[in-house]
Amino acid sequence: MAQIPDSTQVVVAGAGPTGLTLAALLRRAGAEVVVLDRAPRRGREARASVLHSRGIEILDGLDAAAPLLDDGERITRTAFYDTGIEVSEVRFDQLAAAFPFALGIGQNRVEAALLDRLEALGTTVRRSATVEAATDRGDGVTVEVRTANDSTHTIEAEWLVGCDGAASMLRDLIEGGAPGQEDLDAYVLASLEVGGGLDRSTMHAFSAPDGFCVVSALPGGEFRLTATMADAPASPTLEQIRAVVNSRGPRAESLTFGEPSFVSRYRVRRSVARRFRSGRMLIAGDAAHTFSPVGGQGMNAGIHDAANLAWKLASICAGDAPVRLAETYESERRAAALDTFERTERLAGALTESNPVLRAARDLVGAAARVVPAIGAPLGRGLGGMDTVYSPGSYSAGAVTEGPWIDGWGRPGERMDTPVPELLADGRYHLVLTGHALMAGDVERVVDLAEGHEGGTVVHLLDPDAGGSRKGPRRRTRPWPTSDPADRPIPEHPHVVLVRPDGHIGWTGRLEDADLLGAHMDRWLARR
Repeated sequence: MAQIPDSTQVVVAGAGPTGLTLAALLRRAGAEVVVLDRAPRRGREARASVLHSRGIEILDGLDAAAPLLDDGERITRTAFYDTGIEVSEVRFDQLAAAFPFALGIGQNRVEAALLDRLEALGTTVRRSATVEAATDRGDGVTVEVRTANDSTHTIEAEWLVGCDGAASMLRDLIEGGAPGQEDLDAYVLASLEVGGGLDRSTMHAFSAPDGFCVVSALPGGEFRLTATMADAPASPTLEQIRAVVNSRGPRAESLTFGEPSFVSRYRVRRSVARRFRSGRMLIAGDAAHTFSPVGGQGMNAGIHDAANLAWKLASICAGDAPVRLAETYESERRAAALDTFERTERLAGALTESNPVLRAARDLVGAAARVVPAIGAPLGRGLGGMDTVYSPGSYSAGAVTEGPWIDGWGRPGERMDTPVPELLADGRYHLVLTGHALMAGDVERVVDLAEGHEGGTVVHLLDPDAGGSRKGPRRRTRPWPTSDPADRPIPEHPHVVLVRPDGHIGWTGRLEDADLLGAHMDRWLARR
């Protein structure tokens, strides 16, 4: 194991998908990172098994998605069944996204791709290293680490982020041992071959009065089975798995099962922490929230946490942003976690509804969702991770909140409509000036705003002359990327859009309101 340094900017405790995504994003931005993990080696088990559209988008921006796209099973819809009969569906192939599908891919493969990317960025994971104590000094954190030979080591860090799972020591420290909102359930997980004609491009969610069972494809010809089983033994047998599927699964096919390559009982403490941050210590991923496995949200939510937090800590560590920027992580991501918690609770509750009248009403609504996009589309966007909106009350304070909005971009706090890959690949702010007949003075005003602040904000022009003359202040800008998958309308009058490093809209409005944009940038970026 590489020697643990005495000091660093960020200590990341935990080398699962959340911690590895966070560490890789921080390293790409130039921050110093030490990654610690209590396990002696990388996990080989595929506990989580679905990577949704927004998660793919984030990893693609990090240049870590290619092997997953090559290996994963593309899932274009989720089908819902009532006692074996399909009654509804949610489609992912109609999402306005660069990746309009989910990937059936094991957590172990996601970790392997992220680890390769992290090592390419010059950082390795220190294994058999457990964070045992942490003390917030006000301007940093003293981290006590126990290593494989039972020795202790002290790291002086600017920040400590706990990505160490549902039993997180740091969560207990931040919350003072008091639990957040939580419930406890037991599930059986199994990876095995399933014969009988199940469509591999569909996630199958079977429900019955005694519980639910979700079956989705994994690479290598296997399926992942996740089922509620209140009295599940530590190692469920194939016969028990078969009995669960037969009691809830399809009537149209007779399924056959191979020997599981992986089987486990999985206890979920469904919860959302009351606090995600205390001073210089933060938590992310399962350390901050755990959900029902319905919909495959856990791994994805942790990756979203990392994308939100990394650019903020990197900016602070570089001296480009004030420490108060870290406060917006908790306000934004805890609200998003509560939304995900409520969505998965509603979905799990609907799948396990035992009242026959309510089940019939559920199935009627589900049938309507097939033909009425306003019913079915929101669930698809939600499961795909496309509907997260960060409240203007925190980061976007000072943004225009009464319009006018520019078609094709989104409002402050929303994810940018159909993000452009280049804008997620460099960890910077992107400031877009768009409109017909842009004057040199318009361009110069926006460029001066960007160059007057730290952080290397990139200015783009999107106008009818975007590919033309590069004279005057246009030389200090970049043309809008030709790879933009969207056909964005150009407004008549000059407008400005500030896209955050995580792809969410930070500010939008008319150029004539650029003083408000300047105040917004003054709040979150240091002036030169």
